[in-house]
Amino acid sequence: QAAVDAANLAFDNSQVSAHLNLVGTRLTARSDSGNSSTDLSWLSSDATVAQWRDELGADMVALIADDIGNTCGKGYVMRNVGSAFSASAFQVTARSCAVGNLSYAHEHGHNLGLEHDPANGTTASGASYPWSFGHVVDGSFRTLMSYSTECTGGCTRLPYFSNPNVSVDGQPSGIANQRDNARTLNSVVATVAAFRDSVQAELFADGFE
Repeated sequence: QAAVDAANLAFDNSQVSAHLNLVGTRLTARSDSGNSSTDLSWLSSDATVAQWRDELGADMVALIADDIGNTCGKGYVMRNVGSAFSASAFQVTARSCAVGNLSYAHEHGHNLGLEHDPANGTTASGASYPWSFGHVVDGSFRTLMSYSTECTGGCTRLPYFSNPNVSVDGQPSGIANQRDNARTLNSVVATVAAFRDSVQAELFADGFE
């Protein structure tokens, strides 16, 4: 739940008109593979996981694992917005990164059509929208989807999705029509929310919190 709360804080900070809702959790008997790509492939193709997803009405699915290799997470990126992406709305996150590094929110951001900062993402024409990129202010901060590779003076990842209309420490957290994750999120939430019909929410005692 803490990872979901951290994601929702970022939504609020960024003027996104939606929230994540944890509809349920399940504990798998599968051992960690130590490889994020292997785990993500398994998660998106396993019949039992698919059954659980339908039972819970989960629009997106995340695996929280102790060992996914030398990375904090991996998620499929929705670059063509539409119902067909429902089959790929999956992500895996390392437990140690889920909250403090905001990796759970970051990977679901990919499921929601978001890219990294432009230096670490696809081209503008290849993204869900040309503005679906994170933002970096060198020596100050980077938004939730951005990497630190463009920071020569250091930049802390903050719980904000890029939005040129929201300022952090007096500086815009995005660039209009170029780096506006919030605009993308507000555009796609209805599509993603329709991936599964809603059912009564449950929280299981054996789940990760």
